[in-house]
Amino acid sequence: MQQLAARLHDPELSFAAATEDMRLALHMDDQPRAERAFRAIERCRAAVRPALLPHGLKVQTALLLRRGGFEAALDRCALMLAICDDHAVPERDRAGYIEQQAHALTGLRRFDEAVAVLQSLRPTQAGGQAEVLEAIIAMAQAVRALDAAAPEAASLALQAVRQAAAIDLYRFLMSFLVWASRIAALALDAQVETEFISRVVRLRGLPPPQLGRADWPWALRIQVLGGLRVWSEGAPLRHEGGKALRKPMELLGLLVAHPGGLDKETLIDTLWPSLEADAPKASLEMAIARLRKWLGVPAAVRVAEARVMLNPQCVWTDVAALEVALKSGDAAAALALYGGDLLAPERLSGPLLAARERCQAMLVAAVLQQVAALAVADQTQQHPQHQHPLARALLARGLAAIPDSKALRSALAELP
Repeated sequence: MQQLAARLHDPELSFAAATEDMRLALHMDDQPRAERAFRAIERCRAAVRPALLPHGLKVQTALLLRRGGFEAALDRCALMLAICDDHAVPERDRAGYIEQQAHALTGLRRFDEAVAVLQSLRPTQAGGQAEVLEAIIAMAQAVRALDAAAPEAASLALQAVRQAAAIDLYRFLMSFLVWASRIAALALDAQVETEFISRVVRLRGLPPPQLGRADWPWALRIQVLGGLRVWSEGAPLRHEGGKALRKPMELLGLLVAHPGGLDKETLIDTLWPSLEADAPKASLEMAIARLRKWLGVPAAVRVAEARVMLNPQCVWTDVAALEVALKSGDAAAALALYGGDLLAPERLSGPLLAARERCQAMLVAAVLQQVAALAVADQTQQHPQHQHPLARALLARGLAAIPDSKALRSALAELP
């Protein structure tokens, strides 16, 4: 279709091709492709008949909502609805545009207007469409109540989840991952529609409201502390080894060990330090493709701006959770996560060895810091009878995790 439009120099055909390309890009969450299609639609708009414009404007609005461009999205909704007025489009056929208008209003925190706009659709919807509309209204009312910290917020959110689950409406609050995640967390905590919510979280890659929440229904859980283990939707993911997966598994270890990701050059230098790969960049792309295929979650490996990382929205890793616990100063939680040295018992070098040593050093520092805090509390006589046993137990756990730590052994020896 794009080739035909270019050959015929037909702006309306180009507009239609760009609209379909953008719809597919949004479905696959391909941001760069969606941005290119957005610009292509803009270039064609002036030469397209008004009656055809809403198709392109609607997908543009969807991208603007994802970007957080709520004012611009609201402007496009107004234009789409004005075109509908000009061409006498029936009210029932405007529902998609009005739903986007409600999302834009929600993004602008004009919650009452958003709910009112959705409620105005009730006379035009029937049957299954009416059920979908009521579930959308329930979600909008829940968001309004949650934002206001209203006493009835949790009950409204749970009722909205029940309505969505009844019709399998898993794409609720598509433009607002934060709100969708918060409502999903409330449902999981209350044990309401847990199977439905778990599926929603995994399908959409919803991040947990609390970073690194271990009981979140992650699409993937990966542990490297004490050895590499992978779970896909709660079931162990195994591989038989072999040459085809050797580099992808090495790549996986590197990415888990570095939650912030690594640039492509570092990965190439680490995985192909010699002339083993004739085309290192192509080899890295092949390793990424094979890793995605083995994991079964293409979105799990994110590549952006020459950097490769695991997607924290759908992948939980023990290293990332360890870093969160250490940054919060919770040595006990960090020790619970530390199942052993990174990728033990393998012999490591380069970035992986540095990551192993970094985890060890951070854990030791956190234990010593908490022991020091207990000593300060002892001196202020807050709970003098409890401090020494707590410090001794903490140091003992630290030494069990890292037996070679001279700093921990010395600190334990210095206790009264």
